Amino acid sequence: MIIEYKKLKGDSLQEYIQNYIVSEKKTISKSNLLYLTSELSLCNENIDLELKKLIDFLGDKTTIDKSDIDLIISKSIENNVFRLLDYLIIKDLDNAVKIYNQMVLQGEEELMILSMIFRNFKIMYLLKTYSENYSDVVKSTI
Repeated sequence: MIIEYKKLKGDSLQEYIQNYIVSEKKTISKSNLLYLTSELSLCNENIDLELKKLIDFLGDKTTIDKSDIDLIISKSIENNVFRLLDYLIIKDLDNAVKIYNQMVLQGEEELMILSMIFRNFKIMYLLKTYSENYSDVVKSTI
């Protein structure tokens, strides 16, 4: 027998998470559900483990808040790199270093982190360069 398990995403992921939370007699607002979904969608293979960890953390508390999600749910390397870049761009080095240290403590390779930062800066540079070089072309076609 062959069984195909497709990755949950979008509405099906939200529905799965909502059903899991309700079965554990907890509640979550729509905005927090969307936030939780965005945090979990990148690490789909660990959804049940992350949800169990969140529920266990709540204890007797019945409502899941954004702060609970931020404290408990493991961030994917992509999310962490984007947060790190945000802090670097606004020159908030304290928070950038905190995120970097968290990533290293989670076992991420320093070269992988650096290459992802470089890749994102390269993409931003290329977008800036293309927009400067081709803005006249776009304006003339409109």
